[in-house]
Parts: sequence; C-alpha cells; structure tokens
Amino acid sequence: MITAAGAPIHQGRQQGEAQRLSVRSAIDLLRGRYGRVGWWWRQREIRWGAGREMECFTPQQHERLQGIARGAEVSQAALELHETLYRIVGAARHDGARLSANFEVGTDLEALLMVRHSLPDAGGFPSVELSCAPWAGCLAGVNHEGIGAVCIEDRNLKTLSLRVLTQDVLFRARELSPAIDHLRSRAKYMSVDGRILVATSDGTGVVLHFRRGVADVLESAGTDDSFLQPVVAIDCKERELRWFRRDGQVETLTPTLPPE
Repeated sequence: MITAAGAPIHQGRQQGEAQRLSVRSAIDLLRGRYGRVGWWWRQREIRWGAGREMECFTPQQHERLQGIARGAEVSQAALELHETLYRIVGAARHDGARLSANFEVGTDLEALLMVRHSLPDAGGFPSVELSCAPWAGCLAGVNHEGIGAVCIEDRNLKTLSLRVLTQDVLFRARELSPAIDHLRSRAKYMSVDGRILVATSDGTGVVLHFRRGVADVLESAGTDDSFLQPVVAIDCKERELRWFRRDGQVETLTPTLPPE
C-alpha cells in the first residue's frame, strides 16, 4: 500500500518514488515490444491522442502521471503509452452499498497491482483504489463521501483509458447524479467505449455504458453470471476497500481526511 498526498503532481511523485523499480521494469517490458523507431512513433502517437485528452479533460490525473514520471525517472510519454495500451475486462456485482469485482489480469500486470490511498490537498476527496504501479487511473475504488466505482470494461486502444475517468470521479463526486454528469461531460469529448459501475453509500448503483463517447445510464444488475472469485470488494457505506491478493493476503483500506 502506498499513500499519495498533496497536489496531484506530488501524489504522483510519491507513487513513482515508492514504485520506481516496478514502474521502470514495466516500461522496459513494454519497450521490448517495439524497435527503436516503433517505440518513438508509438509514444508520439499516444502523446497527441490519449495523452492530449488526459491533459485537456482530466488535468488532475495528467498532473499525477507527470509526478509518477518524475518520481520513477521515466518519460511521461512512456507512461501515457502504458496507461493507454493496457486494457482490462472484468465482471462486477452490485449488492446495495457493496460492490465486488474480478478482472482479467495478465501475468505482466499481476506483479504491478497495488492499493493506493489518495489524499488530495484541496478541491477533491480522499479515496482508496486498486491500481497498478505505472498508472494514474484505477480499476476500482471508493472515496470518503461513499462513492464507489469499478471500471468493468475498457476496450478502445485509441482513446483515453476509462480507468482515468474512474479515478477522476472518485476525486470529484460526493453524490450519484453529479458523478454521472461528470462522466458524461468528459466522455463526450473522448469517444471512449466501455462500462463503469458507480454506487453510493445508500445502495443506489448504475452502470454507465459508453459508446463512442455517448453514455447510456443503465440500472445496475444485482449479479453478473460470469463473476468469479473477487479481486476487490468495496463497501460504500463503510468506505472500505479490500484487495484479495494472489498470495492469499487481504489488504483493507479506508480513506481518511488529510491532517489539518
């Protein structure tokens, strides 16, 4: 578990410093897929695509990514490429204020999974999330206001990852309706595709289904038949996240307010 406190760029720097070896190993592995020219070209392509979207429409998460790059001593473009190229498909359950989710995680990402306690200094809400060492975004999380979110499906490699929007809604939302409005307003500029489950401490939950930037709001089904053993469980009422690690250990986090 890492704690990332302060302004977004400071949060990212703390993450990058704490996870430096993991971040650099992940970037080296990704670089190995391309030749020298291919590596340069893919970074340039993402920088003016999904990287530009992050900078314009989710500036706090963009600053966090800048901080990770500085802390881990890697290029920002390489992190933008990693954030964009790795996509996750999962299944989720919504049972009142309780959420649980399972994700298809490859072996290269398995070692990079981590839980993070985000403590923004101003303008946002503390949260706890399941994420990966090189990412600004998250797979799932819950904030201090009792808003829980899970990125269930995220397929479009040409646009910003929905994990970034999942993290952004935890940073900004204290009620369901504003959370939906925020996701819709950001998504329409980015042509994203996929699904995010959002729930509240009173047990209300919806699934936002994004298709080319248009979000349909669907009533959250209680059970997904394809669901397996959970990787993460969230209790929005108790503001609690539990990560069930592959080694059998369970990490439990609750977001706290930063010290005055």
